[in-house]
Amino acid sequence: MKLFLLDVVNNKTQLVNCNGLDDYYKYIGCKYIDIVQRTIGDVPVNIICDDEALLNATPKISAVDTTGAPALFGNLLVAGSNVVDGELTELTTEEIKQIMFNTALVTTSDYKNPYKIFVEIDY
Repeated sequence: MKLFLLDVVNNKTQLVNCNGLDDYYKYIGCKYIDIVQRTIGDVPVNIICDDEALLNATPKISAVDTTGAPALFGNLLVAGSNVVDGELTELTTEEIKQIMFNTALVTTSDYKNPYKIFVEIDY
C-alpha cells in the first residue's frame, strides 16, 4: 500500500510502499508508533506517528494545528481515513494534492535549516 511520507529528518515528502508494521517503524524511525485520526486542511486521514517523539531532547515539529501550535512531532506516514478489514487504506490522488498544498517550510530555534511540515492539522 502506498502512503504519504513526511520525512522531517531528511526534509522530503514522497509516496512510499508500506506492507505493515515493519515498514511503519522503518519510515518513522522509532520504537513505538501510534495511529491518530486528524484532518490536514479539509482531508480526513489516519496518521502513523512516533508515540514517544516528545521524549527526544529536541523533538522536530512535523505538524501545526489551525492556530499554529505544534501538533505532531517526528516523521509521519499518512493514510486514507478509511479502514477496511482492519487495514489502513491509500489516499486518493486528489487527497494527496490537498495534503501537499498543506505543507510549509519552517525553521525553529533548534532547527535553523528550513524543512517541511504539515499545516492546518485538526482533530
